[in-house]
Amino acid sequence: TGLGVFVKPKSNEQLLQELLQKSYDEIIYRIEKDVEEFKVKTSLYETRPLRAKIGLKEGLKTDARFYVYEYVYNSKTNKAEPKRRGVIRAGSKSKITDNRKVAAGDMGTSKFYQVHGQKLEPGFILQQQNDMGIEISLGAEVGEIGGGYGRLDYRLGRFVGIQSLFVYIEAGFDAGDYPSAGYYLTGEESFVFLRYGGGIAKGMQLTRNLELRPYVGVGIESASNDENSGDDAPSALYFKPGANVALNLTHNFQLTGGIGAYLFISDAESENAGTYEAWDTVFENRVGPSAFVGIKFGF
Repeated sequence: TGLGVFVKPKSNEQLLQELLQKSYDEIIYRIEKDVEEFKVKTSLYETRPLRAKIGLKEGLKTDARFYVYEYVYNSKTNKAEPKRRGVIRAGSKSKITDNRKVAAGDMGTSKFYQVHGQKLEPGFILQQQNDMGIEISLGAEVGEIGGGYGRLDYRLGRFVGIQSLFVYIEAGFDAGDYPSAGYYLTGEESFVFLRYGGGIAKGMQLTRNLELRPYVGVGIESASNDENSGDDAPSALYFKPGANVALNLTHNFQLTGGIGAYLFISDAESENAGTYEAWDTVFENRVGPSAFVGIKFGF
């Protein structure tokens, strides 16, 4: 009576093999991060685009981080010494060459993208420097919804094969005075607002040292004071699109800023009082764009 597609479930042996492979990959990644002898080293093959002759055989994964060095002669020591000129990362999975069965000849090249530093030249030396993939932003938002703000981004590239893809969690707080507006407030009252949420973001390099990162997320904001706390405190869900830019000061420290919009998708609600009116009616005009400025650390 109809057409269907039968998908054969994976056997226990296949699932075990996949689990073992993921565990092995994670162990190797951590060893490469900490043990000098395991760090991949090679030369930069070309620069437009950035390419190097390494690939899957060397365990290369999306967003793997490499420092790029130029060896400069030091007349005092009579030796050539490495000077770091930039930081690059491996591209998406489709840009990484599969050289696992290549023993000699043309090894193929993998594509990279630069995230910090100056103009690079062919022949510069790459050295793998794995990181934790964590970025922490701290600062303040300015707008009808403002105050202190923090965000943690986690890089997903090595798991999903898409470069500069992140998941993030965020939190913010501020305070304000709002008049009674259809809720059970009496006169103007002061409230402390807490919000937290999460979402997904995609980085795009505008220049070697400037990144644009659009994002979309969801979260919840709550309001409380002495009379309205715990189960009496109202809260509402929000949807938040936006974009941030980050300017490198060093490879792992940036000035960052951007703009996002808090769009509430549920009415004010509390455990004890139930559902009332729209959030920006209860707290008049508490909705819309907020600008962000702060600093960001990478780990």
